[in-house]
Amino acid sequence: MIENIPEWAVITSSIINKFQKIWNQLDFFNEKILVAVSGGADSIALLRLLLECKEHSKLIVVVIDHKMRLESSEEAHFVENLCNSYQINCIKIIWDEDNLNKNQETARRFRYAQLFRIAKDYFVSAIVTAHHKDDIIENFFIRANRGSGVDGLGLVQPVTYQQNVKLVKPLIFFYKEELVKYLKSINQQYCIDQSNFKPTYLRNRFRQMLNSSDDFNKHNLFTTCLNLTRNYLNKIETIAGQVHYVSSFYPFGLVEINSEKFINLTYENALSLLNKILIYLGNNIQALRLNQLINVLDKINNQQNFKICLNKVIIQQKNKIISFYQENTNYPKSIKAHAIYSDSFYTIKNYSLYNLILRAPSKNEQSQFTLNSKSKTRYAHKLYQLRNTLPIYYISGLKNKYLAPTLTNNEIIINWMPEQPLISQLLTLKDLKFFEELVITKKML
Repeated sequence: MIENIPEWAVITSSIINKFQKIWNQLDFFNEKILVAVSGGADSIALLRLLLECKEHSKLIVVVIDHKMRLESSEEAHFVENLCNSYQINCIKIIWDEDNLNKNQETARRFRYAQLFRIAKDYFVSAIVTAHHKDDIIENFFIRANRGSGVDGLGLVQPVTYQQNVKLVKPLIFFYKEELVKYLKSINQQYCIDQSNFKPTYLRNRFRQMLNSSDDFNKHNLFTTCLNLTRNYLNKIETIAGQVHYVSSFYPFGLVEINSEKFINLTYENALSLLNKILIYLGNNIQALRLNQLINVLDKINNQQNFKICLNKVIIQQKNKIISFYQENTNYPKSIKAHAIYSDSFYTIKNYSLYNLILRAPSKNEQSQFTLNSKSKTRYAHKLYQLRNTLPIYYISGLKNKYLAPTLTNNEIIINWMPEQPLISQLLTLKDLKFFEELVITKKML
């Protein structure tokens, strides 16, 4: 006798299998991850799917009670109870600030600030969020409405990198409708945020327009976003071929460009190169506004000396050299003579063409770095206690031609035979691999 498989079982199985395939490509190191959960359908679906693929002990859920709605505390409590039922560590953050200063944008900034803070406090290298296909499509319309350039329109980025933490979005190949069906198939409750239906917010108006009109085909719109992403990556390939001709990327957060050569680039490629440099140095994940980039490019084309700050990056043109470096640093004066503070995990102590030493201060050791002529003390644990990987955007052309890193005291020494000079890995992205890392496994340590 052949027994019919119930529809709910088919939905459950297909969604889990699809998610498993995606997650297997994203969960590189099977480490602890931070999961942003609000209680809504998207994030609850994400949590339940992660429970199918990941050890519960390696999940840390963060729920934020923004105190912007009466229901927000109840929703945070719902998430806490769900986590307790699966014995998952749950961290609840309450935003007590005056409501007069709260809106969707300030809430988003507060939310990400807390996520990055907790990631560093718990030594977590990845934050997972529940962005899905519908979000990508809505972003496309919102950014187009703001006059964004092509680089900022609806790019499909499953993994990005900010503040030394991976931002992972495994649901961007799912529609919200799929996620809701999945939750219903497993009888999982979720919260409904009524503010998502208010026409007060631009995103809500675009969402209502997309859902209520037959003139929009979501599949075609998402395909457009994918095509934009492919075109973007192809353009990056073109730019990468010109980068060595016009610029020098130092592994310490300093970029120098020959202005005479730079102005010979095509207008579009010049804008794209500026955008990538400012995103890379500014620790940002979003493309800058087109009018901001055009303003900088116009200043460069005028071939006059100037110094401005954009995206927390100083841009200075002097003697036909354009320098880019992070705000509040003294990189240009000390970069070739001293150890440079790189990030909260390690410093670049020394490097040559064939050797790079990355040093992390020990638990009881303090290291001093000069920022804006003021001495600041920073503390760090041993490198292997913080992460098992190091960003590779300091090293390009490395590929498989490197020797296993060795650890001496708190120093990791990496030897390699480069095929080309040092350059930002952000300029050589391929096939939706939005960030590559040099793996330093626990065995190596």
